[in-house]
Amino acid sequence: MILIAARVTIESLGRWDKHPPSGGPIGASLVDPPDVRRMSAAPSECVLESTAASQQSRGAVLIPALTASGHLPPGRHPAALDDVRMKFVDAFPGSTTRSRIWNGFLRYLRAWDDAEHTAGVEVLHGVWIAGSFTTSISDPSDIDVSPIYDKPALLKLQGRPGSGKFRALIEHRARIVDEYMVEPFAVPWVPVESTLLPDRLPPLARDALATRGGLDSWWGRVRPPGAKTAPTLQTRIADRGYLEVVLR
Repeated sequence: MILIAARVTIESLGRWDKHPPSGGPIGASLVDPPDVRRMSAAPSECVLESTAASQQSRGAVLIPALTASGHLPPGRHPAALDDVRMKFVDAFPGSTTRSRIWNGFLRYLRAWDDAEHTAGVEVLHGVWIAGSFTTSISDPSDIDVSPIYDKPALLKLQGRPGSGKFRALIEHRARIVDEYMVEPFAVPWVPVESTLLPDRLPPLARDALATRGGLDSWWGRVRPPGAKTAPTLQTRIADRGYLEVVLR
């Protein structure tokens, strides 16, 4: 199980300290996340602690080098937020957009934390980071992310105060891009004993697995040449990778 510990200091917005992930099988990382304990309820200094083994005992996981085509190699690659910032923000000092995009992404994560504080429940398990932000392009227009959220927990919040804050971070994609420079493609998480026989699962679990599998395939594809060209059958094979940051 890939786990990291995260600290957010809201006042700075430019600082989200994390220990690098402790390693483990990538495919299992967000299938059944462990319970965590909120160390501080104050939204101005929220601390999310996991029970991850230390970096010293398990070793750090480095983001792989980009391929000759400027993409991450195919696959889902575990990462810590500090490492993502160093590789895709600090390494592009001439970029006119990457710092602004990163700050918007941190504000987006802060909005999730504020929503959780209001509702009194933890919903966000982690994020996938993909798209042009994780390539060699100097000036991407935004950052594509897939927030992995606890679907059953969110359903229990329906009609309760603060539940709309979560919907505002998942739906209305164009507004989120305008406000945060983040384009979200959400992945619902549902606890499942086994994924080998999906036809035997309840509809909620089947839909969650289908969404997860579809976005895993999508983030591995490279568009044909051209501005926002529609996908084709020729792009069905995974030609690039993306990042996974596990928050709890």
